[in-house]
Amino acid sequence: MLGDREQALETLRLALKANPDYQVARGNLGLLESMSPKEFERKHRQGFFGKMERVED
Repeated sequence: MLGDREQALETLRLALKANPDYQVARGNLGLLESMSPKEFERKHRQGFFGKMERVED
């Protein structure tokens, strides 16, 4: 959501390593992996990632 695709991918993979059943992380990882870096940048500028599912504390 902050615009750093590689960091997001790494964080989501770590979350799934810690908890393979974490469905929000699994869905978000699949979404990011399906996008090219260029597409990611375009969607980030359009505010797409503010609409991603997230878990509140």
